[in-house]
Amino acid sequence: MDVIEVKNLMLGFGRKKVLRDVSFSVAKGKVVGYVGRNGTGKTTTIKAIMGLYRPEAGEISLWSDPKGSYKPRIRERIGYVPETQDFYENISVKGALDYISKFYKRWDNEYEKELLSQFRLSPKSHFKDLSRGEKAKLFLTFALAHKPELIIMDEPTSHLDPVARSDFWESTISLISETNASVLVSTHILSDIENIADEFVLLSGGKIVFQTETEELKHSVKKAYITEEYLQKMTDEQRKKIILTKKTAKGYEIYAKNLDLKDCEWESLSVEEILVSYLKGENQ
Repeated sequence: MDVIEVKNLMLGFGRKKVLRDVSFSVAKGKVVGYVGRNGTGKTTTIKAIMGLYRPEAGEISLWSDPKGSYKPRIRERIGYVPETQDFYENISVKGALDYISKFYKRWDNEYEKELLSQFRLSPKSHFKDLSRGEKAKLFLTFALAHKPELIIMDEPTSHLDPVARSDFWESTISLISETNASVLVSTHILSDIENIADEFVLLSGGKIVFQTETEELKHSVKKAYITEEYLQKMTDEQRKKIILTKKTAKGYEIYAKNLDLKDCEWESLSVEEILVSYLKGENQ
């Protein structure tokens, strides 16, 4: 069952079309990384899923309900971490948590305390006195304390130091294991999610380039070094499988998907290297 299903989503602001034809899904219990260049529409997509923007065309279904983004009973099942963390300046951490908890019937007070301890947040601190990293931790607590079935995060750890990022992902992984929660996460820190994402969705130019399982992505895209002569002898069908070509002193460095070439030594790549090669390759 798909927890999120986005079909042919189109959304723009005035004459600017941010999302042109976006379709992807998040299955129950899966962690999906939603990635792309800054300004390509990742945040716009997430806000549309959360019901904060209304699509011009297309459909967004949550738990098979095409109007789920606007129904309180469905939104109660979601933990959301927005890109920008703003709140009432003079409220205390505890006051903020008490306020947010009223929106969730399944708020877990004990888990709230556990998260505050883990993130080293004092209940007595006031929001206006928190650092950017501490504000991010508070919003992570908002998102996790009711143990949601679906977690949607937009750059959740961009303001956190490496230790705090590690703490957050440990909490998230623990929750996923405990509840089989589904996760959609947009982040530019690809190393954070490379080892926990089941799938990646790549967005570019307002359209989805692909949605692929992480292991399939790693196995299908590799790098090799070839001479200019070798490149010239390749068939058109072989060249179509090349994602990115880089000129070097001795020839070419190529990144390709499912390309079988004789006498070539292929090197494995990280997910980050693969995704960057796709984005750079679009400019060639």
